[in-house]
Amino acid sequence: QAGGWHHHHEEEEAEAGSATMAHRDLARLRKQERASVGNYLRSIKLDSEFVEATVDRYRAQNVRFPLWANLRNGKWYGPSWDGAAYFKSTDGHSRHWAFSPTRLNLHFARSAAQHGGCFLVDSTRRGKAFPDSLTATLPIWCAVINRVVGGEREGAWDGDVHLPPWLSASEAAQIADRIETFVEALSATTRAQILEQLGPRLEAPLRAIWLSPASHILLDATSSGRGAASSEHCSDEPIDMLPGAAPDLTFTPVICISASAVRSAAEHRQHHRYTQLPLPWRRNPGPPRTAPAHLEPPRPNPASNLDPDPDLTAVLPAASWTYIQGAGDDEENWSCGLTPGLFWANRDELLVLQGEAGLQARIDELVASGGAAADNVAAAEAGSATQSGGRGPRWIGTSRLCYASTAWVDMRCGPGPSDAHRRPFGFLLHCDPEPLPWASSLAEGTYLHIPVAAGKRANAFVFWESQVLPEAIRFAHRTLLAKKSENGAAALMVASHDSATAATVLCALLFALYDDDLVSLVPGVRTQAASKALLRGRLVALQPFLPEEAWPPRYLMKELNRFFFAGWNELAAELGA
Repeated sequence: QAGGWHHHHEEEEAEAGSATMAHRDLARLRKQERASVGNYLRSIKLDSEFVEATVDRYRAQNVRFPLWANLRNGKWYGPSWDGAAYFKSTDGHSRHWAFSPTRLNLHFARSAAQHGGCFLVDSTRRGKAFPDSLTATLPIWCAVINRVVGGEREGAWDGDVHLPPWLSASEAAQIADRIETFVEALSATTRAQILEQLGPRLEAPLRAIWLSPASHILLDATSSGRGAASSEHCSDEPIDMLPGAAPDLTFTPVICISASAVRSAAEHRQHHRYTQLPLPWRRNPGPPRTAPAHLEPPRPNPASNLDPDPDLTAVLPAASWTYIQGAGDDEENWSCGLTPGLFWANRDELLVLQGEAGLQARIDELVASGGAAADNVAAAEAGSATQSGGRGPRWIGTSRLCYASTAWVDMRCGPGPSDAHRRPFGFLLHCDPEPLPWASSLAEGTYLHIPVAAGKRANAFVFWESQVLPEAIRFAHRTLLAKKSENGAAALMVASHDSATAATVLCALLFALYDDDLVSLVPGVRTQAASKALLRGRLVALQPFLPEEAWPPRYLMKELNRFFFAGWNELAAELGA
């Protein structure tokens, strides 16, 4: 009997162990399914439909605000953008709220001031409706900008911080208490930049409005008060004060669109046909839904286009997949080199591929073949203002400096018939590990290769301080002494595969060789002592021209500080002699 009991007990343990293993295997399989690149791309495409629907509904009421992406996540949620801003979620993390003087986003503020408002798109994977960039970073930014501008205004001007109601009263009070501290910490240079660019332009204070896929009132509510706003529609103003419903707004709205839907763990595990995902904002989701009645949208404006993409419906006849909230976030963990521009240029082809292996192989082919550069060039030639990476050279005002990616330079400026006339530069400063294979075809003295690699630990210690920045400044100084050629200015192009590297080099050139109005000091150089505030000011001056690139990481800003605090005086004396 005892042996029989032990045998039965062992069988139960074995069955329990098998069940546990099966559960783990299923969990692992589900995790792998969610990690599929295809799931990310289909989730992005689905979320982009909400963004497009929201903007279309506003525009149907003649509210034509520019559409901006918040880097870097937001860029995935549409093929075309009017600009890109950079509001970091880390500046809005609870108890760690901050205002960054190196991320002033004045180009974004100018656009909002010029057009009476802006859309800003972002998302989050953290299981909540809005990322901290939209919940706290942007409202803090609005309040600080408003107080600086309002300090020079007569009469009433709203300088309070307006936060979404899902923040606790304690958090809201703590943030409000810090606003004046953030304002007082601004340098005189930063204040001057804000006032110069916004003082004469901003007619009403900046203020956020929040919209997500759970918002069942978008712009359809009228002054009759029809309907009630969901918790994700978070403006202090009544519904009838939304743009389009009331032209006499007392603020300049920044309409924060969180692209992704918040889904429960059970919903995340479900697989859906692409055109049948039961999101509340979709008009034609397929079979009847079981969504709560209060999430049903009001009858849409006939002029707006809220139908799912018919082309995509045809492309994905029966694709079963798993939705991922905030799929555009942390792209380095899943994109395999795919960029937003490359995805949207090839989205029909990529979304129709069912097998993960086939999709991965095609992405590898596109990335390896320089497809991104080709797509960007095509966008540039089409006159698109939406693919910032594809416009070719970005000119830094009238400074005779410009930037382009190495891929663009290699594709468009290599040897060929009358190649000199196709090159928009007289001098090329190339910052990559390997030189261009055709560099020897360039005239002597017009090309400088600095073998710098991207990454915090990719270069030897003090390499930036001892080689990269001194050599770049010497080369640029000699370039700016050159006279204009027959086919234009003797421009200096800074090229790199890594935009942060190029932005750091350009920031150094603007500080060393230009005055505060970006007018060349050559044959002289800057003699004013360096400071962190002045270097940040140069970075801010660069951002309107390179809105997606001029956000170098902290370690590169430290390299700038180290060089200009320690090695600049010696080089300045050499060049100014």
